[in-house]
Amino acid sequence: MRSIFEPEPIDLACACVVDVEASALGRGSYPIEVGVAWLDGRVMSWLIRPTAEWLERGVWDPAAEALHGISLEQMAAEGRPAAEVAEGGMAALSGQLPHSDAVGADDAWLASLMAVIGHSYPWLEPLDDLLREVTAGNDKERAAEVERAMVKASVRWRRQHRAGDDAARLAETVRILAVRANRL
Repeated sequence: MRSIFEPEPIDLACACVVDVEASALGRGSYPIEVGVAWLDGRVMSWLIRPTAEWLERGVWDPAAEALHGISLEQMAAEGRPAAEVAEGGMAALSGQLPHSDAVGADDAWLASLMAVIGHSYPWLEPLDDLLREVTAGNDKERAAEVERAMVKASVRWRRQHRAGDDAARLAETVRILAVRANRL
């Protein structure tokens, strides 16, 4: 029998990983790319054309640009309107259980994105919850198991600090662990 202190099992068929790249870290930053990846291997990502308000009032940090490699010019040329990305993200995540490895930051950036269309976005769950669901043992054993899976996932998804690839690498890590635990 399950204790009232144990969390409900996570439905892995609905679980996904969300990652957001941003114009800077901290106050005044805004989302520039959103990625979503599912445990079945599907990946979606959207480069976001900043709104006029974000460009006027937001912070653009050249150090962040050096990290993710996305320029303002690239976003203007290749990015989709923020409202279109918000609508697409809502549609893609409808009925899903989104997780993030940086809930606080990603929630804030997604809140900025969803505000463009008048919606709120309060529903990311910590990736650690998903990792605990598919691993066993003490904290040290779990950490080692997650690290081994992350190394395997990184072979396929090498590019870092791009939302789609980062989400895919994390989802692949969870998938490797879930298969090992006979959960997928």
